Amino acid sequence: MGDRTLIKFHAEMVEAVLESLSEGLPELLSGMTADENSAEKDQELFSVLSRASAQIEDAFQEFLDVGDDLHSISVNARKEDGT
Repeated sequence: MGDRTLIKFHAEMVEAVLESLSEGLPELLSGMTADENSAEKDQELFSVLSRASAQIEDAFQEFLDVGDDLHSISVNARKEDGT
């Protein structure tokens, strides 16, 4: 019972973080632009946040899809090229 309580608590915390990020990152990205006139550092930040936003949305959706079956959750990271 104690282990299940800890797993549930952890899942709720992760879900809350994923939800906040999946809602906040697209809004943040919409206010940013990355073109050839942007500084290299800004272009890199935009690229990282864009990839992270997609990964976070996928992870959040998986949390929503599995419900209380927490043992079936698996999240895979993606490289910059999308693989």
